[in-house]
Amino acid sequence: MTVLTIETTAELLRALEQDPSFRSQVRRVLFTEELLQLPSQVALYIERQETWYKEQKATNYRFESALKELVEVTQRNSDNIARLTEATQRTSDRIERLEAVTQRNSDNIARLTEATQRTSDRIERLEAVTQRNSDNIARLTEATQRTSDRIERLEAVTQHNSDNIARLTEATQRNSDNIDNLSQEVKRINNSIGELKGNAARRALNWHFGYIADAMGFRLRNTLTRHDRWDMAHRQDISDIPVGQRRSFYEADLVMEVTDRAGEIHYIAVEASYTADTRDSDRAIRNAKFLTRFTGRPAHAAVVGRHYDYTIQALIEEKESAIHWYPLKDEDFTPD
Repeated sequence: MTVLTIETTAELLRALEQDPSFRSQVRRVLFTEELLQLPSQVALYIERQETWYKEQKATNYRFESALKELVEVTQRNSDNIARLTEATQRTSDRIERLEAVTQRNSDNIARLTEATQRTSDRIERLEAVTQRNSDNIARLTEATQRTSDRIERLEAVTQHNSDNIARLTEATQRNSDNIDNLSQEVKRINNSIGELKGNAARRALNWHFGYIADAMGFRLRNTLTRHDRWDMAHRQDISDIPVGQRRSFYEADLVMEVTDRAGEIHYIAVEASYTADTRDSDRAIRNAKFLTRFTGRPAHAAVVGRHYDYTIQALIEEKESAIHWYPLKDEDFTPD
């Protein structure tokens, strides 16, 4: 066994650099057992971290489809993993800085030992935190699976409800179509009834025109046929009168030639409806004006019916109304 004689610091440093066996013996004397085992512990820790990361990556891949629908939960998990990775990186950086400090400050073993002990404590705390995170992730994975199961059940219920709504919508549409058809049929029936009532009111004129003239203070002289009205109109230029208004004049329900008490000739334009409205009053007034234009004689407007609409109530009830109202009775509409 070779005995080294060292008298100065320079000789000590040179011996450490040149003699690996001596350097190893000095390291065992100066470094604690825990410090010597630190590299292997760090390597083991890194290996565990890599194993955990691979397992976590596989777990994330298996549940990728479920995690896509749970973005918020996944984000929180990602944040936890990011923070864990950051903490791991900080620890790795500290270890690297510790090794550098240890190498540069080999003359200050006491401070290095103390710092190493603190690092060891931090690693232990980090391992504890990592274990808790692993437990939390396991619970989160289980909760995620339960949520996925609930979502599947909810999707099934939602699909069932959607099918019911579709059937209900289809039935509602059929009912709506039926109602539309029924409304159209009712409208046609009402129109037909209205036409029948209007025709009945116009037929009643056949035995009421004398009474109408008398009620208005005149004496019936004659009734004008459609041909009479056409001939009357065409005795002068009527090109300024729209064709529709001419036809309304020719097809008026009744036009009477009457005389007043002084024997002067007047004309009466009559429109008949079961329920008189503004269409009847407007036609009667317009036809009376045409009679005055065509004959130069005074002309009057009259409306005949069982009832009158509220739209002409004010016109009929005026003290000096432009139109005369002649009411029919229910028996006027009774078949013979």
